[in-house]
Amino acid sequence: MKLAGLGALALLTGCASTSPKAGYAAVASLVEQRGGMAPHWDQHTPEDAEVADRVKALVGKPLTPEAAVELALLENRGLQAVYESVGIAQAELVQAGLLANPSLGASVGIPFAGSSSTAVQGSLAEDFLRIFTIPLRKRFAEHALRAAELRVGSAVMQMQADVRGQFLSFQAAQQTVELLRTIVGADAASAELAKRQSAAGNISELTYATRAALYQTERVELARAEAALLESREALNRLMGLWGADTRWQVSATLPDLPKEELELGHIESRAIANRLDLAAAKEDAASLARAFSLASGTRFIPLLDLGVSAERDSEGNQTIGPTAQVELPLFDQHQAELARLAAQFREARDRQLELAVEIRSQVRTQRNRLVTARQVVEHYRQVVLPLRERIVQLSQEHYNGMLLGVYGLILAKQDEITAYREYIDAVRDYWLARVELERATGTRFPQSTSPSTSTLPAEAPARTAARL
Repeated sequence: MKLAGLGALALLTGCASTSPKAGYAAVASLVEQRGGMAPHWDQHTPEDAEVADRVKALVGKPLTPEAAVELALLENRGLQAVYESVGIAQAELVQAGLLANPSLGASVGIPFAGSSSTAVQGSLAEDFLRIFTIPLRKRFAEHALRAAELRVGSAVMQMQADVRGQFLSFQAAQQTVELLRTIVGADAASAELAKRQSAAGNISELTYATRAALYQTERVELARAEAALLESREALNRLMGLWGADTRWQVSATLPDLPKEELELGHIESRAIANRLDLAAAKEDAASLARAFSLASGTRFIPLLDLGVSAERDSEGNQTIGPTAQVELPLFDQHQAELARLAAQFREARDRQLELAVEIRSQVRTQRNRLVTARQVVEHYRQVVLPLRERIVQLSQEHYNGMLLGVYGLILAKQDEITAYREYIDAVRDYWLARVELERATGTRFPQSTSPSTSTLPAEAPARTAARL
């Protein structure tokens, strides 16, 4: 009866599944609960063949932040590597529930010193203590699996924030390039006109040289902006895992408008503590080590015990069979070092968890303040700085036409206005980056506003400014 029970236990533990599908589903649920996009695991199934078609469809039309995130989840191989930690933890959970393989022994007694009898002995033994510690070891492995799921979920959320942030940076760089291209294009015509006027004697050589120098300076600025745009594009390509023809994607040339109303930022620290998956993983680490310490403490003075059966047959045909036992004598190693190590690791994990909680609260406060400040800066540029700069250029043009202001003053006014436009684009970019970083700090996506309030930059502003000179 006992052998039948042992056989049934061995059958159950041997049939445990090593498939990580349940862990993957748990990660997807964690991410979706926090407003993120469910990840995709490349498991070499027929469904994975559809990924290439989906990638082609996404890059074949102007990218949105959501499309860029989806591409990263499909194609970023570093993220796919992170997913495998769930499979590793699932395999370790199965291993923790398996019985140790029994030991099979055999011996032959050879006649010696006049003896004519030969004895053959065989034995089969099993680690008896391991059977009773299976439930404890499985709970330890379950904590480790849960921690792996949480870490993968945190990596997915972090990747999505990275992609959105880089997408916004690329849009800002592209908008800056478009601004400079418009201005350089208009100034090229202005410089050519000035050259003809100088040749005809209608303007002084100094005036022409000044306008030509401004044009060449703007061309240098444009070249630098285009180089920065290419670098930003490649950074986004790396995050999305794209190469070859798939890197020919396009995006909208302007940053999104600011929402009409700002986020509700009350109790945001508590929200972060409740939602940050890396903090939850740190808690599971501490719980796992506490479980390991409990297991080691509970079995510290229980010696290793191998129980089994032994059978013997001598040369005369006599057979004997009976139980065998082998007990460890804990004379030297009483697991004191192992317990000290586990206790130190538990204290370390607990302190890391508390440190991370403090860091998360600080991150949330920092990013909240940046978001509030960034919105104030955008509004100030839109309502005060840009109108003033436009008015200054307009008045400078009128004074120049009336011979009350020299060409240097007019050029300076124009340069200041262009600088204000670029700074305004940067301010809008900083607002959206602060919002992404606040989402990262809280571990959750914020609801997207459907009622924008401010345009990032009037489309006709750069051309109108360039045409004034």
